Amino acid sequence: MSAPDGVEGFSSTAALFADVDQQAADETAEQRRDDESQWPLETMTSKAVSDTPPEPDWLLKLSGSGYLQRGKVCLFTAPGGTGKSFAAVGLGLAVATEKAWLRPGAWSDRKNYPKGNKLPEIPKGIEVTKPGHVVLILGEEEPEDAKRRIHYTAKMMGLKPGELDSGRLHVMSLAGKSPRLIRSDKGGQAARSTLYESLFRRLENLTPEGLALVVIDPLARFAGPDAEVSPDAATAFMEAMEALTQLEGRPSVLVLHHERKSGGSGASAARGTTALVDAPRAALRLKRIVRKAPSGSNQEDVWLEVDGHRALWLLNTKANNGPLGKPMMLVIDSKHNGAVRAAATGEVESIKALLAPKASSSKGSAGPDKPRSRNPYAK
Repeated sequence: MSAPDGVEGFSSTAALFADVDQQAADETAEQRRDDESQWPLETMTSKAVSDTPPEPDWLLKLSGSGYLQRGKVCLFTAPGGTGKSFAAVGLGLAVATEKAWLRPGAWSDRKNYPKGNKLPEIPKGIEVTKPGHVVLILGEEEPEDAKRRIHYTAKMMGLKPGELDSGRLHVMSLAGKSPRLIRSDKGGQAARSTLYESLFRRLENLTPEGLALVVIDPLARFAGPDAEVSPDAATAFMEAMEALTQLEGRPSVLVLHHERKSGGSGASAARGTTALVDAPRAALRLKRIVRKAPSGSNQEDVWLEVDGHRALWLLNTKANNGPLGKPMMLVIDSKHNGAVRAAATGEVESIKALLAPKASSSKGSAGPDKPRSRNPYAK
């Protein structure tokens, strides 16, 4: 007797379902392994106590204190118009050329010093521990704007044209575009955008040597408006920045951000939700050095300057993996179109003198609206 109709077909179908079930089981097992890999587990032994762990891989150091760690995110905040973009460009040039960050290469106003007068000692700046490739991702700059910042900062640093021929400095000028790296998914949750994925691939394939530094300027252009009001969106953005630190070379990722108008102390001065401050492992801040207006007066605080160079503090407001660096006085160099550099010893002394309370005099004083300023080096 022949087999009933469909028996052979049933047998083939059963085998097909068995194959599908096995494939699903294999995929489930693979997914399980992938899921478990997201939870790396290490059992500690006595070596955790007896062996001294390696020092963090610092990109920058000053007097033994690290300022930027490789493979970590750092938030860099300042009020608008305080020089943070110029400072970030200077950092990029320093890392690309192995020059000290914020150190001027020479004094442009040499003619102001009488013949035979000793020029002021050039500030040391902040040491770059190892040069490497740098990517400046500038959300508010046209290409010509970026070139101007690079030109004047390089002049201030005393760089020679050939020192950039290493090809380590890369710039993306994105003014007029909408480079949102975080979008809402179908469920309304913050998630990385397709634009972020393309940026990641672009950086991943940029150089086989890997990256030392990625600068994102400013946060608002790339994170979107929700990141300043939504902890979920802020966390998603910072996780995306952390993913960039895993690129070849384990670069430092420096994210520039505005401060709230009401100000604040330390890292908490950053605009928006606290998740933006909590996630980065380090934070730097530029703060204007001002003489406070008399209490109850209608006068405004005075931004102090020496010879037309406005004064700033560089503050290390957060350092999870090392000691906080000491405050450093900087100036916005008016002779180099606003490039930011370390203040010379005489400039520091002059600013401190302007900050010191002055006894009243019948001859009058400079007053809060007209601080005196002079060349601190002339005899």
